[in-house]
Amino acid sequence: MDEQSKIEQCWKDIEKEINILKENSLKNADIINNQSDKVNQIDYNNKIIDHNVKLSKWLLNLVDSTFGKIYQKLNTVPKKEKKNKLDSHIKNSSLSQHIKKTIVDLQSNVINDLEEIKSIHIAIGEEIDKQSIFLETINDDTENISDNLESNIRHCNKIIRNK
Repeated sequence: MDEQSKIEQCWKDIEKEINILKENSLKNADIINNQSDKVNQIDYNNKIIDHNVKLSKWLLNLVDSTFGKIYQKLNTVPKKEKKNKLDSHIKNSSLSQHIKKTIVDLQSNVINDLEEIKSIHIAIGEEIDKQSIFLETINDDTENISDNLESNIRHCNKIIRNK
């Protein structure tokens, strides 16, 4: 095998490995996109639980009050939030646009392929950072809801023991 053939074979091997890397990167981007949808659904479910805890507190106070009708007139029933369409942060990000572009342009040269892979991973990293912050917020909200629920349970026990 002459020198030119060896070089051409090396470039073919590099392009093959880059295509595999790009395919795996796109699979990872899709996983991150699905994860964003799941995180948004968890946040929505958390809001429903929070509403139910607030509603149970209201009902407990109504039952516990000596003058339930007065309590009912002074305090309003918590209103349930309407379900908003879940938006995935990633669908509006550069990652989604990049995925479409990448699928169309799979035959680009090695340098362009590496730049595309780099931008995919940067977008994945940015989305993971957003999800981490969002998950911290959800965790804090869940802790608050849990505290409120525990308070409601103590209130129920108090009502049951006193009446």
